Amino acid sequence: MTTLEDIDREIRRLTGENDLCRPFLCPGSPIGCEVAEVGINPGTDTPFWPYWNVQSGCDKEGWLSDYLQRHGGLNPTRDRIEVLARNLAPLRLLELNLYHHYSPDLNSLGREHRDTELFDYMLEIANPRILVVHGDKPAKHLECLLGVSLPKTQFTPAAYRGKLVDVYRAIRHFKSVSRNYIASIADEIKKRLGAM
Repeated sequence: MTTLEDIDREIRRLTGENDLCRPFLCPGSPIGCEVAEVGINPGTDTPFWPYWNVQSGCDKEGWLSDYLQRHGGLNPTRDRIEVLARNLAPLRLLELNLYHHYSPDLNSLGREHRDTELFDYMLEIANPRILVVHGDKPAKHLECLLGVSLPKTQFTPAAYRGKLVDVYRAIRHFKSVSRNYIASIADEIKKRLGAM
């Protein structure tokens, strides 16, 4: 069984403890998060490491407070992720990105930072029951990784390393969809998981 110590060792190895890397976000431990949101890469430089603790996991509330102090509000993508997290409660949301290194947009992310090893590792150890993917690059990676086609706006059953997972591909990147659309995804997920 994977422990927080195991996760700590691996995320430090894979990121080099770089200040501009965000391996994931969630309240507490990534293990046991029923749902994972999958984006492209962190679009803000709010640091991860001050909010990671090997005893208690990730302090998502502390990270979000720091984010708000630095940026004065939520950008559209972050806003939609928070809507998803709130509407999924009491289910816990794990935030993953295909690439873990910060850049303001994908075009400015250097080739040396386009590695999916950390994403693949987190997907395996967290073992979420449902993935919500937005953006073409992460969807294409998941199609290759899972060996399935991912049509938009529907759940697709798949397996990763022998574990079953349902993948929902959003109609567009979260920055370009409404809060109501995100809330409707959360409702569908809760119905699928019997959490309503």
